[in-house]
Amino acid sequence: MNNILKNKGVIINFKCCLILFFILNIPFDGKSQSNPFQFVIPHTLKLVDSTDVDGSIIVNYSDNNGIDMVQKRYYRNQIELDYFKNSENKTYHVEYDSMYNVISYGYRKDQTTIGYSFYDSGRLKSYSILYDGTENYLADSSFTVEYYSNGMINRQYYFSRVPAPYKEFWSDGQPKVVTNCIAPGMIYCGEYLEYDETGRLKVKGKYQLVDSGKLPKSRKVGKWKYYEKGKLVKKEKFG
Repeated sequence: MNNILKNKGVIINFKCCLILFFILNIPFDGKSQSNPFQFVIPHTLKLVDSTDVDGSIIVNYSDNNGIDMVQKRYYRNQIELDYFKNSENKTYHVEYDSMYNVISYGYRKDQTTIGYSFYDSGRLKSYSILYDGTENYLADSSFTVEYYSNGMINRQYYFSRVPAPYKEFWSDGQPKVVTNCIAPGMIYCGEYLEYDETGRLKVKGKYQLVDSGKLPKSRKVGKWKYYEKGKLVKKEKFG
């Protein structure tokens, strides 16, 4: 199992790019031709009602059969939209700022959920894909990639209930943290390596999972070493 996870860790960058390419090209039913995240109410949906709730305007649309529906919510500084395309078991969720710039976008079909979030500049802030419906998420299928505002990867990890590769990077692309983790709770486990901004080793140690009931926990074990500018400055030992 560990060897498999290591191999997956090597190809995660390629997988993220490949899957992102295909996901960015998924059809957004009702999308604008000029902006794939800019929603246009399908002509098959008609206005049902519009209400004012504590200063927020809620507008509902539906088809003639009441199957496919859209709800649009106008807040002071934000607009949210949910498109329930129940005829195809699809759901879309989009959040915009007051200028209609996309803040986040989500898409769900059957047991697959895809999510994006964006910086004010429009750059991608995070991307995730999650397959659920099973007791243990599949480490090679469900993951998140987070980005700095300059477009470099901040961190990447799998949604997995078993230890899976976890990586953090500095904003220039240098590695910052390399270890394994269990995503629910971000529990580190296994060998832990931390690097400074220049790429030199800063911390080396190991985490071990401990039985704590439903929620996993981990603790430091064995020898831990701490470095400054490449020189060993401290040692610790944990039982």
